[in-house]
Amino acid sequence: MDRLLTYEDASDEFRWKKVARNGDLIAESGESYTRKEDAERAALRSNPEFQSVEYEEAEE
Repeated sequence: MDRLLTYEDASDEFRWKKVARNGDLIAESGESYTRKEDAERAALRSNPEFQSVEYEEAEE
């Protein structure tokens, strides 16, 4: 199953991405958001087949 994720970018803003089962990137946000909730809302609006969004922690 595809995954819908939000994450914090290098500018400390939030973005979303849709990732295929095999890990390939399917789609991503065209802009960043200052609040995680706004990125989640945009992700769900752009991908109505999803009911929720996962948060992906940045890798150190």
